[in-house]
Amino acid sequence: MQQAVLSLTRPTSAIEALFAKYLTAEAEKRRVYALYNEAEAAGGDDEIEQAHAACDAAFDALEDIADKILRARLKIPADLPIKAQVLVGRDHGNGYWARDVQRFCRDVQIAAAAT
Repeated sequence: MQQAVLSLTRPTSAIEALFAKYLTAEAEKRRVYALYNEAEAAGGDDEIEQAHAACDAAFDALEDIADKILRARLKIPADLPIKAQVLVGRDHGNGYWARDVQRFCRDVQIAAAAT
């Protein structure tokens, strides 16, 4: 009888590795924002202030990782859809940042030229 072998997939590019961190930071941001909503419902000023600071920190952490992903050079074809997902996730109701869109378009052109 053969033994089952556990195979963990390692990221093959820096963007894939950053995306794993991005997904973790995104989940943490959702958790922190939910705690903020609870603090706001409870009505304590100190708790709301602390929760607001935690929301800012979670947002900044996610945006920092997103910046790194969008600035990174493509290494494999799977990097492009990751960048697209991160770019779409950056629209916070204020539209996209022009430099992010320009960078993404450049990456699409590079990927198209390589095929």
